[in-house]
Amino acid sequence: MKNAFFVTITAFLFSIVLVPSSQASGKEETYKDVKEICEAKWGEDYRMQKRCQKQEFDALDSLIKFGEKYKGTEVFGIMNKCVNKWTDGVGKVSYRMAMYCTEKQLAAFKSLRS
Repeated sequence: MKNAFFVTITAFLFSIVLVPSSQASGKEETYKDVKEICEAKWGEDYRMQKRCQKQEFDALDSLIKFGEKYKGTEVFGIMNKCVNKWTDGVGKVSYRMAMYCTEKQLAAFKSLRS
């Protein structure tokens, strides 16, 4: 089940940008999820909700670029693990934390290889 979820999340991350016309509902769902995550986290602090949403979408963009760069490599698996780690039980991803995790894991990976 977890492996299938890895594939689903990863495929979604890339298809959301690479196939924009056919993924309109995917983009809407992602926006809705991010909005819900930020509303739950910040309640009626709308300034922080706005900041949270910007951070999440910036991180999603970074994850997509990272995935495009490292697709098919061992490093791509690091990103997969981080996305899975920061996905809740109903499929909502904290893209900001997934990207943070990816950056830290990649730095450690490279450090061990040098």
